[in-house]
Amino acid sequence: MSKNTKLIVSISVLVLIIIGCGYWYGQQSKSAMTQQLTTKPVLVTVANVQVKPVAFTIDAVGTVVAKQTVLVSSEVPGQILTILFKQGQHIKKGTPLIHLDDASLRAQLQSDQADLTLSELNYKRMQRLIKTGATAKQSVDQARATLEEKQAAVAMDKANLAKATVMAPFTGILGERLVDLGEYITAGQALVRLVATNNLRVDFQVAERYLPELSLGQAVRVIPGAHQQAIQAKVTFIAPDVNISSRSVAVQASITQTNGELRPGQFVDVKQTLRQNDNAVVVPEESLVATIGGAMVYKIVDGKAVAVPVKVGAREVGVVQILKGLQKGDVVVTTGQQKLRDGAKIKEIKNP
Repeated sequence: MSKNTKLIVSISVLVLIIIGCGYWYGQQSKSAMTQQLTTKPVLVTVANVQVKPVAFTIDAVGTVVAKQTVLVSSEVPGQILTILFKQGQHIKKGTPLIHLDDASLRAQLQSDQADLTLSELNYKRMQRLIKTGATAKQSVDQARATLEEKQAAVAMDKANLAKATVMAPFTGILGERLVDLGEYITAGQALVRLVATNNLRVDFQVAERYLPELSLGQAVRVIPGAHQQAIQAKVTFIAPDVNISSRSVAVQASITQTNGELRPGQFVDVKQTLRQNDNAVVVPEESLVATIGGAMVYKIVDGKAVAVPVKVGAREVGVVQILKGLQKGDVVVTTGQQKLRDGAKIKEIKNP
């Protein structure tokens, strides 16, 4: 055998010895690690499974709408003599807003009142004459008809005179003024927008799959924005049909209390309560472990962590309803799950 051949054989044998030693060492290390995991308990914190009332709510984005909003206008034409309001002012129902020049209306009223006085005198004269037979009944009837016509004219004049002062139809906040002092306006012309900010509702959409659970009077929480307190509302309208495009149902909720935080047109978060379970099984939210097959928790059984698949229901702040997999009195792991495997020994540590 040549020297080169001997050298190659020697090197091959040496490599095989090194590989064998490495494999043996790896197996020994793996065996030692497995034994350590098996015998050394994992430090975890735990919590008891509890039973408490849990509400099932759905989330939506809504729009605040004023139940009453109108463009205030005048029923009679005329020149604006006085503007009695400021833009953005909060006013009460019946507050005068604009006063038109009513000189011609007053003159018309005086003229018709004079005609009315004459008609009253004529009618009384005809009544005296009919008693003596000095006039025909037809003349009396004609005098009475004329009197009633003049009475109607005076009533109309008084109504038009009253309309020369434009009043607020309801309590609310005024928007931008749309006319100027001295401007001649026509009947029906918009003068200013009035919005009832204390009488609001929220419009939002609910997916059609929740339609069987919708009902009037259900509680709704309206949240204007981050870190703001929720405002209570109640469902007052549910659309009778489903929107074909969005497959959703239009819902309206009336706001029962507000501190002026909401304005019409504002976007808000809506949380509607559909039902409540007074005896719901719940666990801390942090006890859930997400897996490919769904959620699971580690339940403590005889000092060991047992992986239990669970079916999750409604969620509230800090807790999750468990529909299947746990019952009251069970104990679950809340922290340390990343170090656990099914059947691992555990050691409970107290929360600080």
